[in-house]
Amino acid sequence: LTRLLRAVQIIQSCVEADLDTAYKNLNGLWSQGYAAIDLITTLFRVTKHHDMAEYLKLEFLRVRVVWEPAGR
Repeated sequence: LTRLLRAVQIIQSCVEADLDTAYKNLNGLWSQGYAAIDLITTLFRVTKHHDMAEYLKLEFLRVRVVWEPAGR
């Protein structure tokens, strides 16, 4: 699967509270050598456009702010 499709699967798994599947997909991308910032950015973009309740989007996106480098 492409990085984008796998990111959609990760977010959907999180929405469904299937964290084992989300972790396996994320670990698969990590194992392929993707940089952490690339994974975070892709997950952020997928989350913004994913079909889910707005409050979930806000909760998912809020986590990204915690991981942003200082000074941004």
